[in-house]
Amino acid sequence: KADRPRPEVLQRVHSASLAAMLAQADGRTAAAPLLASALARGQASTGWWSYGIPGDGFELSATQHAILGLGAARRGGADIDESVWSRHFDSLIRLQMPDGSWSYGGVVPMSYPTGTFMGLANLLQTAGQVRPSEMFERCRDRALRALERDSGAVLDGFAQGWLRDYFTLFAMERACVFLGVEQV
Repeated sequence: KADRPRPEVLQRVHSASLAAMLAQADGRTAAAPLLASALARGQASTGWWSYGIPGDGFELSATQHAILGLGAARRGGADIDESVWSRHFDSLIRLQMPDGSWSYGGVVPMSYPTGTFMGLANLLQTAGQVRPSEMFERCRDRALRALERDSGAVLDGFAQGWLRDYFTLFAMERACVFLGVEQV
């Protein structure tokens, strides 16, 4: 059992988050505080993460993995400062697009299904760590309408063979799990 991840694991958001998720799933909680600390340190002032730690970017993919890793580390016993959760939660409320999705980098206003799924999963995970507001309800409702719209298109694309983006399916599955939805 490795209680201390290799140093390079702590330098990349995806590596640290995956290590936290695997350790928590396997009951190896000794590394949770170290992994949570690395992930929290990687959060940019925007409330989002980029691929490296520390980061200054704004990538929704890296951010989703950071939030999933922080959630696993928290379940593994790590204390995570509420400001980490609230900074991201506030940014999700602020940066949601009118159609209910989120853009990949938060600054280029272009929605897409994976952005809907990643943003909704992050919103639901962070809402459990902060005091949700009325803005949360509106944001969640827009995201749920976007989930309904986008999940049909994505599932049709897989069924017809023209869509093979498994990260999109992963993001959709995470959003549905956090919602308690078993079928879309």
